[in-house]
Amino acid sequence: MRDDSPNATAEYVIDVDIKRNPTGRGNSRDGRFDYAFKPDVAVIKDSNTSMVYRLTTTSDPALRISGIYTTDARYQLGAPRMARDGRSVTLLNVNTQQMLIHVSLQVADIEDGSLAHYDPQVLNDPPL
Repeated sequence: MRDDSPNATAEYVIDVDIKRNPTGRGNSRDGRFDYAFKPDVAVIKDSNTSMVYRLTTTSDPALRISGIYTTDARYQLGAPRMARDGRSVTLLNVNTQQMLIHVSLQVADIEDGSLAHYDPQVLNDPPL
């Protein structure tokens, strides 16, 4: 993670939709939830892009984003800024290196204290 992140000049929103699956056959690892990212893969084309992962209004209200982990070894991402309500997290992507970044979004269930991880991807495609 970068400590010297410049100011964002663009914004890219990734909607995270997570709903309980009463049958226990959801697409989460434990089957309790169905989740989807829109878009599936975040393709970042602008330099200094603020990436916002946000839970949709239709996501389970007991869920909060509690952490984010990445494979960013080339210092493309700034430190995460968590929203006070836990429903979104923002990272600055300087986007100077063409690369695929794996992300693990940690989500807490405030009803039972359990944690789950969801794994969107980020494709950096910097301007020429």
